[in-house]
Amino acid sequence: MVSTTKIAVRGGKQLSSHYTRTAAYLTVFWISYPTVWLLGPSGLGLAQATTELIAFIFLPIFSKVGFSILDLNGLRHLEKGRAL
Repeated sequence: MVSTTKIAVRGGKQLSSHYTRTAAYLTVFWISYPTVWLLGPSGLGLAQATTELIAFIFLPIFSKVGFSILDLNGLRHLEKGRAL
């Protein structure tokens, strides 16, 4: 079985860079969900319920819409590089 990282590296420097950037973006936001829960009233109680609520409103926007914008922009940049 070949990892997706190896496939991206085989695709060239630009694809590898795009893959690394999007993977890091997703990793940060996926780790943010349990972190917010842990810090909120349901977890350790270090953050107020309002803070947790606001975080859970904005996290999906940045993790989904933000990722889509980052990914599509990167893919368009890759396509322009191939056309040149």
